[in-house]
Amino acid sequence: MKDLGEPKQYLNCALDRDYVNRTITMSQKAYVQKVLRTANVSGWKDTPLPAAWRETPADATNILDDDAFDQYQSLVGMLNWLAVKTRPDIRFAVTRLQHRLAKPTFADYNAMQHVVKYLRRRPDIGIVLGRTDELRFYAHTDASHTDWEDSKSTERCIWYFAGSPIMWSTRKQTITANSTTVAEWCALDQPCRDAMWLNKVARSFMLPEQRPMEIYTDNINSQLLLSKKGGKSANRWLTLRYFFVKDAVAQGNVEIHRVDTKKNAADGFTKALAKDQFEVFTELIGMI
Repeated sequence: MKDLGEPKQYLNCALDRDYVNRTITMSQKAYVQKVLRTANVSGWKDTPLPAAWRETPADATNILDDDAFDQYQSLVGMLNWLAVKTRPDIRFAVTRLQHRLAKPTFADYNAMQHVVKYLRRRPDIGIVLGRTDELRFYAHTDASHTDWEDSKSTERCIWYFAGSPIMWSTRKQTITANSTTVAEWCALDQPCRDAMWLNKVARSFMLPEQRPMEIYTDNINSQLLLSKKGGKSANRWLTLRYFFVKDAVAQGNVEIHRVDTKKNAADGFTKALAKDQFEVFTELIGMI
């Protein structure tokens, strides 16, 4: 048997170990370069943001031709691989592009190019694992109310362990939330389920069970609903989702805490941010 030394790559992710700070940085610069070659970015100008802030409404009638359609689908697939592995900074923008895969327009194509231009500017950043010695899980959640054309909302969650992001998601809600509180409340559902699963993962690694796990939201009304028995008449129609969150709290599986919006790492997964806000967001999710 031969000792090949420490791993330098894993599933197309470069691993850079810092012995002084006791961290490991995961990045995908080589794959980003592949995306840039596929997109043929020569002559393009870089951009500091993955999604255009204050986007103009898309013209739904300006559908892509066959060649542009094929390239759009191919590049969005490549961008999604980055977004789920080491680039949570592009997760929001890529989620939007994915929802336009069936009938993308030239506005969608330009939005896809915008993400590629951002990657050209920052090809080698990644996530840092082991930022703290505190071995605990916690999550940040957020929702953006009725931000889709059909009045659906976006929900977002990011999980941390040892101060580093380990799991994140951005999804369009399946229900039409009739208030910001309902959208934020529904955004708590999946993290509560994740908490139970993560405890099973922790046990498999011989880590102590963590009960309760902390979930942070910037919505005050969501916390107020937890303290009330039964259900408020305006929210009773949520049924299982509503009572599952309350039950998870009552059984001690999770605790819901409030976090200031400016410190909520999930905020950058629900909407496009201005440059200064985006810089704060990348710091919160531990990207360098």
